[in-house]
Amino acid sequence: MEMLNLKKLVPSATNPRKSVSKSDLRDLADSIKAQGILNPLLVRKVKGNGHFEIIAGWRRFQAAEILGLKSVPVIVKDADDDKVVEIQLVENLQRADVDPLEEAEGFKRLMKGGMAIKEVAERVGKSRTWVTDRLVLANLISELKGAYKRGEMRLATASILGRLNPEQQKDAYAARLYANNADWVKEQVQRRYFTFLKDAPFDLEDATLNETASACAKCEKRSTKNADLFGTFGKEDMCLDYGCLAGKVDVHLKRKEDELARKGAVVRISTNGSAESKDVLHRAYDPKDKGWFDLHKGGEAVTALVVDARELKEVGKVMKVCLTPPSRHATTVQGEKQRQDGIDKRKELELTKRTRRLMFKKLWEMRSVPKKTVIEKFFVLLMHALQNLPSDNQKAIIRALDIPIVETTSRHGVIKDHHKSIAVWMSEFENDDLYHLGMLLAVSGDLMVNEFTRNGDQLEVLTKLYGIDAKAVRKELADGDARAKAEKVVERKAERESKK
Repeated sequence: MEMLNLKKLVPSATNPRKSVSKSDLRDLADSIKAQGILNPLLVRKVKGNGHFEIIAGWRRFQAAEILGLKSVPVIVKDADDDKVVEIQLVENLQRADVDPLEEAEGFKRLMKGGMAIKEVAERVGKSRTWVTDRLVLANLISELKGAYKRGEMRLATASILGRLNPEQQKDAYAARLYANNADWVKEQVQRRYFTFLKDAPFDLEDATLNETASACAKCEKRSTKNADLFGTFGKEDMCLDYGCLAGKVDVHLKRKEDELARKGAVVRISTNGSAESKDVLHRAYDPKDKGWFDLHKGGEAVTALVVDARELKEVGKVMKVCLTPPSRHATTVQGEKQRQDGIDKRKELELTKRTRRLMFKKLWEMRSVPKKTVIEKFFVLLMHALQNLPSDNQKAIIRALDIPIVETTSRHGVIKDHHKSIAVWMSEFENDDLYHLGMLLAVSGDLMVNEFTRNGDQLEVLTKLYGIDAKAVRKELADGDARAKAEKVVERKAERESKK
């Protein structure tokens, strides 16, 4: 150890510490004034000019300047550039107050220098899991890093999203997943971007489904092949490349369809409520609809291959269905009355539902409320509340306020993304809009109307406060239905006369 004049010391261009707060520097200066510099600075000689580069101890140097010290204790070390970078990174990472993103970048640089995760953990005195969890932060796209720095995303949530590839992260950012708690985000990530291999409809040992990839059972793009990175999602094996998996499913379905076709006629069906293409039939409930019906007495059984389903494990199943509706059987007078009562009740419920949606929309349009001080993060809080609503409630709000639907691609194919639809719709909101939406959110449960619900009181209370007459709204809709029915009768009469 020796004493060197401050004028002979120069900063290092590779110092990983990006920021030092003035208050921390002042505290350090006060400590040095009281006790002196307990740990010497680590320096190396700069060739040719008699100066020394500070490898470690830049903050101590700055504090010494604040105090007006002439010299400081140093240890001169002979080190090449690579060794200097390693020493600086390890010294910086051993700080108690290191920023997680800064720590992540430091770990990443050490690994680029040839260190394995286990070695990095040993050098900085951290566990292997700690290092892995920090490393994923270095994978965050710039938008998500910005959200974390602004305090809009928690560290645990950032650690989950950092495990996604850049395209998935962009989609997650657009859907504002980062604004939610880690448990909810973890569930959404599994649902949107990963697929449990146990649900695959084909043999995981089959290497012929994709000539450019290996069999799923031996593929490197599985969660269990990188337990350090994806162990947080559980022990069950998941596919991390949905595009490859979807291609294998298509090949498997084509083979199965060809095999069935050799035995007779086969139709492609969807059990998911909708068909994605013209050659896929959806389930029909109304005799007038074109589609497939459950096997029934008197109907011709047809072999059907399920090519679209809510769950991947259902895809590829073979069923017997009918392409013609079941015949209508004669009913008794009492049965006919019960049927008509049911129709009338459904019409009444539908009118109530439409009335509440219209009242909800009228309330939304009356946003000229007094200015309110919107609390910080109100947008994030509202997004969290909306995304945690049951799916049916979200659909009801989207329908009531005519929110444009945004479609995204998941492991189930193209889906209507209610979360993203609401996020895009809210992106241009002003403070008054947020305040008003907060009020409507409190009564959004009243939009749900069925034979079991008896709600609606809070929505009517709110509409009265704004001078909206619920009975008038209901009458407006009922009169419109009556006019439409009358016009239809006239059209049918004119059509019959034209055929005479």
